Amino acid sequence: MSNHVIKSRTPAAPPARKDPPPRAVDRSLQQGQIRNGDPSKHYVWAYKVGLGGVGYYENLGYDIEVKRPGGPYCTSLRKSVGDGSPIEWQDNLLMSIDKTELAEQEAIAQLEVDAMERRILSPSSVVDGLRGIQGTRGRSNNPIISLVNETSDNTTSLG
Repeated sequence: MSNHVIKSRTPAAPPARKDPPPRAVDRSLQQGQIRNGDPSKHYVWAYKVGLGGVGYYENLGYDIEVKRPGGPYCTSLRKSVGDGSPIEWQDNLLMSIDKTELAEQEAIAQLEVDAMERRILSPSSVVDGLRGIQGTRGRSNNPIISLVNETSDNTTSLG
């Protein structure tokens, strides 16, 4: 046997933290965010040029929002933009419509879709002709497409 003395060690203190210096926050997730919006309005960013842009939304009843005290604003808006100027972000203009007016428009559009489904879907079939080819019907509710499988037996797969 050996007569060595074992010295106890105390655990070493953890190294001091070295935090990186503060840096600017990445605001890319906040870009285009609308603050101080009127809760009774629905807002959209409309591209200034082309289809689906400002003209499209104006035809639906939307108005262009302008910078004003107490009004909506974009978190990415340049500070040099004066009151009365359209609120713009990345070649888009902020537009709004009253939510009740939008709800009325959507209700009318839903009625049109429902009427189209009644014309297209076969009430006597479990097949949804609007989303498949069987049961497709014309305006008079008469079948306009029918397919016959003459190459193999009919099969049904329930899965």
